[in-house]
Amino acid sequence: MNNDAMLIEPQTIAGARTSVAEQGPQAALQALAKSEPALAMFVAESLATTAGRMALSGAPTGVVQGVHEDVLATVLTCVESIKRAHFELWKDTEMGVRLAALAAAPKKVSTRRKRRAVADDTDVGPQG
Repeated sequence: MNNDAMLIEPQTIAGARTSVAEQGPQAALQALAKSEPALAMFVAESLATTAGRMALSGAPTGVVQGVHEDVLATVLTCVESIKRAHFELWKDTEMGVRLAALAAAPKKVSTRRKRRAVADDTDVGPQG
């Protein structure tokens, strides 16, 4: 199952899921907050809203808490999978090498013409 456009392999997801499970979803969210505070806050607030809606619709507290933890673990697994896949994709690149390649690209030749000198009124010849 290796599609050329696929960035995240199944083993990357499995590793991320194991990592989130070992830490626990709340600890994994706190770890995410250290590197990506805005994303962590978005995830936490969105899940709190979802849990609140479930509670208001009459879902038992245990179900709300369980679903919250399951969804949090799923979202954090996705985020961790993306982080790992991006690391694998970019780990062997060096910014200097990439920039040097760009600098060596052929330069665009200017096609602008030089301005022609415009004669003054004094250079018009004899006035009669």
